[in-house]
Amino acid sequence: MREPRPGQQHLEGLCRCGRRAASAAAGVPLFKRISKRHLRLLAGRCQVMRYRPGEPIVRAGFSGEGFFAIAGGRARVQRSDGHEVILGHGDFFGDLSLIDGAERNATVIAETDLIALKLTRQTFLDLLDAEPTVCRALVESLVERIRAMDERFAL
Repeated sequence: MREPRPGQQHLEGLCRCGRRAASAAAGVPLFKRISKRHLRLLAGRCQVMRYRPGEPIVRAGFSGEGFFAIAGGRARVQRSDGHEVILGHGDFFGDLSLIDGAERNATVIAETDLIALKLTRQTFLDLLDAEPTVCRALVESLVERIRAMDERFAL
């Protein structure tokens, strides 16, 4: 077996993270109509974030600075009404904050060592400005979600 070239392992690690980011983005309802090429563009703009147990990822009441997809580990979502949820590999949060930047309605804290892929709001908005077809796909996804909610709550 050959020894890896200097930097090869790092490059392979980045490729795996890029594939994870694209795979995570593909599972987000907001992104479901975005082309694979544009999903790869989004994935390429993600930051790999690492958190220790007990470390907050986001805090309720603070502005929504972006979208997070959990690539490894577990996190606890704590809402002000006392409702709690555990998130794990493949789960995500903050997708709507990419659009409006509204303040967080929950605090998310790492339960274990955690790796998350983060897409900042500004990076996302820059992509929308540069790629109008992504904007169109996003609007279609939002309309689909609104229609589904309308059907659920129609009398």
